Amino acid sequence: LGFYTLLLSNLVGPQGKVFAFEPNPELLPSLERSLAPLANVELIKVALSDREGEAGLFVPEDASMASLQNWTDGVVGEVHEVKCKIQVLDKMVEAGELPVPHFIKCDVEGAELSVFKGAIKTLDRTDAPVLLFELNTSAAAAFGSTTSEYFDLLRSLKKAEYSFFEVTADGTREFASN
Repeated sequence: LGFYTLLLSNLVGPQGKVFAFEPNPELLPSLERSLAPLANVELIKVALSDREGEAGLFVPEDASMASLQNWTDGVVGEVHEVKCKIQVLDKMVEAGELPVPHFIKCDVEGAELSVFKGAIKTLDRTDAPVLLFELNTSAAAAFGSTTSEYFDLLRSLKKAEYSFFEVTADGTREFASN
């Protein structure tokens, strides 16, 4: 339904802009209905990664858990594959298709490291965007990585100075990533 997109649209207001990425064609009709009234939201029907092209998107019965790898092992129902387009965030920014973001929410069921690798120039800035990303160890493992690699990559950036916090039921606290 685009809950976070709706929230962010409200937060940035009429002068701001939200770019929502959704590669799953099965979620697009409801997402398009939710976002249609929002003049400050643009829906981009691709997955972000560290390469361009086309990929298989593995969609379980809970379609919100779709991923570029089949990580759910049938725990959330049968999985089927659909094709989706993938793009690189840095290339989209460099081409002027997107402005340099101030905030990135990245919840891509284990593909976070690939998204970050495809956004190195965008992330490695003195005015680096704030990142909100999911840590899902099972999904990351399906991509052959660990969630600690997310932190290693972000810490390796020369210009950005990321600090890490965990969002909890009680608010936020500094996150001990290693």
